[in-house]
Amino acid sequence: MSDTRKLPVFASLGEVLSGVTRHYFQLLAVAWPAVIIILAAAFALGWQYYEAGVFQAYVANNGAPDLAAILAAQEKLAAPEVQALSWTAQLGLMLASAVAAVRWHRFVLFGEGANGFGGIKLLRKEDGLYIWTTIKVLALMFVALLAFIFLVMTVAAMKLPETANLALGLIAVIVAFWAYLVIFRLMLALPDASVGQGGRVFAVFRQSAGNSWRLLGLVLLVGLSMIAIMLVIALVIGLVVSVLGIGFTTSPAALAVAAVAYLGIYLYFLMAQITMLSVAYREIIGLPQGGAGDHAVAA
Repeated sequence: MSDTRKLPVFASLGEVLSGVTRHYFQLLAVAWPAVIIILAAAFALGWQYYEAGVFQAYVANNGAPDLAAILAAQEKLAAPEVQALSWTAQLGLMLASAVAAVRWHRFVLFGEGANGFGGIKLLRKEDGLYIWTTIKVLALMFVALLAFIFLVMTVAAMKLPETANLALGLIAVIVAFWAYLVIFRLMLALPDASVGQGGRVFAVFRQSAGNSWRLLGLVLLVGLSMIAIMLVIALVIGLVVSVLGIGFTTSPAALAVAAVAYLGIYLYFLMAQITMLSVAYREIIGLPQGGAGDHAVAA
């Protein structure tokens, strides 16, 4: 009998959505320095687009996009000083997101920070491990993509009969889809790094065998749930703006409200992804010895 642990998809979905919703502000609190950097970086990027006239350009032609205005805005964004600030903000956003992710993984899996700020560290060795593990996973994905492209180009250069090309095309689609499933299992190395296990990419890949389709199902369900939530919020904001008769490009207050709502949704989405990986890791791989916490998000 196989001792492979199976991911309970629907139970995990419920835990992710209810946990993030009920513990939203706690999750913000346990990662507050990183969250501040994320908000600052996002604000800097958004302000650049606003100053360049991107938002205005998309409604400049009587509510419709103005191509000339869009091109002019893109030219402003391409300026060296704007690009330098943009890259700095994006780097800060990525690094801060990694630091926040470690705090969120540990909150979900160990209950770390559930009772306040006690035990929360501004920097941990797991932050570096998390970033390094992310690089390893991305490198594996990049190498696999290069190999896939090379094989496709090699087959295309062979000038095979049409039926053979169709058969190989089908095989290529199957291989690409299989690689997509593999990615989800590799991503379990991220919570592994967060709990101090080193981000064992190949070890967690082996231990997660038999869960590829379950992980895909959970990812799709969480993704669809996030889309539904974002649509509802966007409809509510749009309705309020319509009733008040104000526009995002003409009212700084309306734009500020929309920006705050967007950032709140972005953080919720980010928390949901992290919590999803945490729950999947706990259910499939299990927590390290002596590391079982209160599972605060599930409580």
